[in-house]
Amino acid sequence: MGKNKKRDTDPVPKMDETTLKLVGTGTVVATAAAWFLWRGPPKFNPSVDFTDQTHEGPEKSKISKKAEKGLAVCFDEEEVKTLHDAFKRGARISNNGKCLGWKPSPKEPFKWISYNDVLTRASNVGAGLISLGQAASNKTHIGIYSQNNAEYFIAEQASYMYSMCIVPLYDTLGLEACNHIINQAELSLIICDKNEKVKSLLGRMSDTPNLKILVVMETLNEESQTLATKHQVKLLQFTDMEKAGESAPQQPKPAGPDDLAVVCYTSGTTGLPKGAMLTHRNCLAPVLACTNLFNTNNLVVTADDTLISYLPLAHSYERLCEACMYTCGGKIGFFQGDVRTLLDDIKELQPTVFPSVPRLLNRVYDKVMAGAGASAIKSRMLNMALASKEKEIK
Repeated sequence: MGKNKKRDTDPVPKMDETTLKLVGTGTVVATAAAWFLWRGPPKFNPSVDFTDQTHEGPEKSKISKKAEKGLAVCFDEEEVKTLHDAFKRGARISNNGKCLGWKPSPKEPFKWISYNDVLTRASNVGAGLISLGQAASNKTHIGIYSQNNAEYFIAEQASYMYSMCIVPLYDTLGLEACNHIINQAELSLIICDKNEKVKSLLGRMSDTPNLKILVVMETLNEESQTLATKHQVKLLQFTDMEKAGESAPQQPKPAGPDDLAVVCYTSGTTGLPKGAMLTHRNCLAPVLACTNLFNTNNLVVTADDTLISYLPLAHSYERLCEACMYTCGGKIGFFQGDVRTLLDDIKELQPTVFPSVPRLLNRVYDKVMAGAGASAIKSRMLNMALASKEKEIK
């Protein structure tokens, strides 16, 4: 007599691995949805009425209704009167925290230097500029023709430390406009990031006779050196200028609040670019306005915050954002120089502050939606997150 087969008494039907994953994922999504619906986002209560934020000032300019006596020109602390003061404040309140970060190569992690590191390097770069014949004076204009990077930032701080004024250049201005800026600002020295920009500048020396010195951030190539010799222009690397300053230190001569900090050229609507001459007081006024507005909305920037720097430093918007960060002791991380890999940089850097413009936001939107559209689960979770955020700000 054969043995009876053991009856399967397990009431739960067996599932294959794929089914188990689907059930598990569905459970997570359902739980997340229930949690969002039950909890809801925290309500954002702005300190101002978005439909009635300003009143009209002189020459029809708009002045914030939160500004005491109509204007706010300085920080409460007497220590902050210039952008150099603001940076030293950031060093103090961050307890010499991380300041600048960048990726040495695509496969390497972000490398960071501290506030005091920046101050030391800025002092050396400033002394290096002086060794090249640039006077520690507000009449000295230093051209910077570069994408955002640590050397750009350090050169800027060096200029402020020795009362110099920077003049940013950028590619989209075009050849004629760049020539106009070099001549009008009387630039005898320009710091640039790449050899191709050296070639571009040296290729039009007949139109810019005042240009005598080029300082390059990357390793010099033979073509750049040959062209510089041909046009009798002094050419050296940024690191060499920095080392020269370290070997021959100079006593800092910081700018005053009404000294020029930067001349920002804009294409305007017609004709050649126009230079906006901005003093340290001019540059600090919106920094104070922004930080005060952040503080009244419990959005305090601290040393724990990180900004990703990718918008051109030739524009005032990015300059304002970075000044807000270092005034408050925050960190600034630089993108790798290619907007196409910006999302990868963001993923690694994890910034808490992301300044942007509509054109770039549209690109981010398209990429995110394309990725979410490839999966029903991702799409649903994204829609839930968007709905939650919309509810928060309504």
